[in-house]
Amino acid sequence: MRGDVGRIDPAVPVPSPEITELAPLVTYIKENPQLLRYRRFPWLDNFQASERQRLFALSVSLRFNESFMAKYADRLHPKINGDWDQDLPAKAAGIDQIYQDWSVRYQKGEAPKRIAIDQIKEVMKNRSPRPPRSIFEASSSEAIRKMGATKACGDIGVKDPDECVRAAIYSHDKIMDVMNINTYPGESNAFADISNLKVSIEVLDSSLKDPYLQGLWNYEKILREHLARPQDIRSDIFSDLVTSFEKAGDQKQLAQEKALNVLSVISTNGSDFILNEQLFNKVYWTPTPHFEPPNPKFVSLVRLSMALPYFDLVKPGNLYSLPANVISECDTSKYYHFWMSAFIFQQLRKAGFSKESAAAAVLVNHIGYRSLYDPFAANFAQDHPGFVILKADIAGVYSGIVFASRLGGSKPDEPLDFQSVLDSIREDRSYRDLMGSVASAAMPSAKAYMMFMKRLGVIPLWNQMKSEIGRDD
Repeated sequence: MRGDVGRIDPAVPVPSPEITELAPLVTYIKENPQLLRYRRFPWLDNFQASERQRLFALSVSLRFNESFMAKYADRLHPKINGDWDQDLPAKAAGIDQIYQDWSVRYQKGEAPKRIAIDQIKEVMKNRSPRPPRSIFEASSSEAIRKMGATKACGDIGVKDPDECVRAAIYSHDKIMDVMNINTYPGESNAFADISNLKVSIEVLDSSLKDPYLQGLWNYEKILREHLARPQDIRSDIFSDLVTSFEKAGDQKQLAQEKALNVLSVISTNGSDFILNEQLFNKVYWTPTPHFEPPNPKFVSLVRLSMALPYFDLVKPGNLYSLPANVISECDTSKYYHFWMSAFIFQQLRKAGFSKESAAAAVLVNHIGYRSLYDPFAANFAQDHPGFVILKADIAGVYSGIVFASRLGGSKPDEPLDFQSVLDSIREDRSYRDLMGSVASAAMPSAKAYMMFMKRLGVIPLWNQMKSEIGRDD
């Protein structure tokens, strides 16, 4: 299934080789404003992108002495030509000196100030609120939001509906805390959905006993090995990160937790994680960003976010972006649905929610997300390429929840067949509209919600998931 799945929005054209290889990004976006609906870079958000296009995106992140966004949008790399694809592992190794400098400063009792946390929070607080279009969104009234979560938790038939509602709202408000901000002001007008801010700061900020510095530095060395011999990759991103943190001195359980945290941070934006550079890569907070020297951990996460689509395409067998026991060659370049679902499930469990309510809340919020951002897609035919992607996304949610539920259990490495989950998703003809036309008119996303519940067979999928997540109890 690699490379043969269409885009979700048929109105957005697949970029031609001439566009993706010759035109600056800013020019391309100006000529194709509908691309801002996705906001991601054309050659990464598009799973039909070639190996050359994906490698080019990764190669830009290997050069880090100034703004990444400038390299994409301000004509520093208007063409894919020359020697950009030569000696990439050696170019990537330049980050070692920055990691070394940070390490020495830590040993001297100095912590480099990289993230202006107070200023970030102030910017977030003053952001323009989005309209309350969703029954699941924080900007909606409490009564409307509770109604939406109650409806969804009741529909799928959880054992404790009240706890499910609390978990759904907690995961959105406390774990993700979704925000929207213009992170790159200027002619590109690039927006990023900023979420998971607490863990992002934990991973990226500097402290004298930095819990992530050495582990991410270790991963840089693994990344260079993969970059030198991509066809020889036999590992996966999760095991590579766990190994990196274990080499830094962490026990396995803590190494797994840190690996999941790192993957949750890049999953908040996927391949456009790079748009966050003005928040996480500035020396100090000013209208004009300063990027030298860079935050090495941010550089590593940008590289990681851009390496996954490339390694997924060139690695033999299972995808690199998923754990080895998740059997899948379904390359949609949307690994973030799997990892964010696994992360939120784990966070809900830590917060004291039952396994069933935690799993249900993740599923409920995914349907709410779909209902808000892709309502038109609910009308696609079952065999429409865009609808196949929606099914792959919810299969990723399912698989991420099950994977996370097994971590620390008796069968953490039990095979999980992503493709069989995907194949099992069918329209649920028994599902009926119980909300009524009045509620549908009052809440614009309600009709889309009901369509997705039916078309994606959410209730049968939930019943199937319950049997999976209960195995390790």
